[in-house]
Amino acid sequence: MHDAHEMRIEPWHPTHAQEEAALALSDPSVGARVRSHSDGTVEVRTVEKGAFRRYLIEEDGVTTLVESRPRTWQYAWSIGFCWFGILLAFGAFLPLIVWKIDDFWSAMMVFAGIVIFVVGLCLMPYGRPLRGERWASIGGAEE
Repeated sequence: MHDAHEMRIEPWHPTHAQEEAALALSDPSVGARVRSHSDGTVEVRTVEKGAFRRYLIEEDGVTTLVESRPRTWQYAWSIGFCWFGILLAFGAFLPLIVWKIDDFWSAMMVFAGIVIFVVGLCLMPYGRPLRGERWASIGGAEE
């Protein structure tokens, strides 16, 4: 078996079996990153619930897990920030109705909730490739 870093990387040209296997491995919401190698194998990088996995797929669709890393602190913090931001943004109207606070403070709570939600999205690990590496994206919400 070859090390993926020793092979020359080609654009994404999978066989039908490789494409089916790569789509089956990809996360339904964020998809996966893929690239072909000159020996005919396809490399797939996935992120599922913050855990990274890298696979090699042979031309006949046989898949081999070659790297696996557990979820990072970023995933837990990003989920926490997103949920807190949503609760703050949508819960801002409760103090306005119950305690009759000023509209300004309710608007500030909505604004803070949106900012916290966006920070959570920015912390979310999506498996971005390193600079200079050529990967194609497959699957995900846009397909």
